Amino acid sequence: MSKQKLPWYRRLINRVYSFIDNISILRNPYIKLLAKILITSIIMLGLIFIVYFTSVPNPNMILIAGLVVCTALFGWSAAIVSTLAMVIYSMFFFSIDHSFFKYTTPNLQKLIVIVCGCVVSASFVALFRRGVKDRRLELLDKYEVLEKSVNIDALTGVKNRYGFRSDIKGYAGKKIILMMLDIDNFKEINDKYGHQKGDKILVIFAKHVQEMFGKDNTYRYGGDEFLVLSSEDDLDSFSEKLEDFKQLLGTNEDNVVRFSAGFVSGTLDQDLNYSSLLKQADNNLYSSKNNGKDCFLGSEAK
Repeated sequence: MSKQKLPWYRRLINRVYSFIDNISILRNPYIKLLAKILITSIIMLGLIFIVYFTSVPNPNMILIAGLVVCTALFGWSAAIVSTLAMVIYSMFFFSIDHSFFKYTTPNLQKLIVIVCGCVVSASFVALFRRGVKDRRLELLDKYEVLEKSVNIDALTGVKNRYGFRSDIKGYAGKKIILMMLDIDNFKEINDKYGHQKGDKILVIFAKHVQEMFGKDNTYRYGGDEFLVLSSEDDLDSFSEKLEDFKQLLGTNEDNVVRFSAGFVSGTLDQDLNYSSLLKQADNNLYSSKNNGKDCFLGSEAK
């Protein structure tokens, strides 16, 4: 199924809204409201200055455009300010001797039409903006749910390999320890006790990995294989933590399994080429398996 592309104006509106939302000082609602009023006032006063001193033939069209743009960007606060600015200028422009209160009958009719037009236009644009913003927030919520479902393993609740590929970007140029570990004889556990028991063991094992190495550092790579991505750079300290992890598993009556692990310490290059580190960690895991399992092996990256 082809991916639908938003119209250019919807993409532009989304970018403007995102830019405004990402300005940290505007996260305070009072400062944000004040900024909207101030910017709208500057824009409308600037347009009024232009149309007054340049004798534009139809100044109302320019001011209406400013009203629409400000309201589309900033909502009801801008709608009120821009409408007031346009009505006040129209009172000045159409009144006799710019007195604001004396009008000829034709000019009074024009003023009434302008007032009604401003109110209707500003209200329509503000309501339309509200609908677009609500829809945008709804889509952002759905995107967050979708992103979580893509990056989180459904069974264990830890991040999966897609989450790992996303997180590894934050470690470019940094020294890391990358560890692969899996449950010893997991196939035999499934065959003997059934997949339901196997799933329960995976959940418990994942929980303990998170407790020891951190929720943000733990990933299920596939099957009974897990990854740990750590910013530590001391192999001895990391080995001690693994010993503590073995003791933690040994004191848990629900978890009767053992694990093997292989890890490697090295610097991730700026190109995020982690395949070499991953392969070395996997080789160390394989060596642990060949050494009788229930053990681990670490090394510096080659």
